[in-house]
Amino acid sequence: MVLAITDTYVKSETERLELFRTLFRENFLCVCACLRRVGVRPCDVEDIAHDVFLTVYQQLDTFDPAGSPRPWLAPFRLRSARTELASHRRALLFRRSLRRTRARELTAPVPAIESDQLDLERRLLDRVRHALAARDYLSAGATLGTYENTFDNGQLAEEEQALKIRWLAASGQHAAARDRAARFKERFPSSFFRPAVETAIRGMSQEGTDP
Repeated sequence: MVLAITDTYVKSETERLELFRTLFRENFLCVCACLRRVGVRPCDVEDIAHDVFLTVYQQLDTFDPAGSPRPWLAPFRLRSARTELASHRRALLFRRSLRRTRARELTAPVPAIESDQLDLERRLLDRVRHALAARDYLSAGATLGTYENTFDNGQLAEEEQALKIRWLAASGQHAAARDRAARFKERFPSSFFRPAVETAIRGMSQEGTDP
């Protein structure tokens, strides 16, 4: 029997603790197995299962001891699993993006005399990427300005232009983003960063246009 959120069963604290211990002892392994089946990483299963039972304790007043615990537990474990999987996917996509960018930088020929300049360019653009990921558009814009004022035509200018378009799109400067994206495609028709630029431009269609 699954209870509505308004259904409650008043219990003393002693009864609550005893009921919780029974639920934990009899269902912990089952919850772990369910989390593994829906795709939670093995190294995270026990931590997420403990999170599930923390929610169980908080919602214990809605459990009917006369009913079966497994249907009542199902929504809690599913919510925890979905939250963990969504968080893991976002982190994985971000790490893959960083690895692709780093691989491209490492395979590019670098004259020894310009290594210090390239390192500074790379550190500035890393700072822009981190600011965009954190939605700190003020810091991202300031760092892009520092890059442009420091390097007239830097070795990572192509990547800087792609990040500038992403920043313009994310910060609501849609007309400028479209104009710069068109020039980017003409200047770098086979760019590694072209998919990211096109994704940023497509993402603006759901947000309207500049006034």
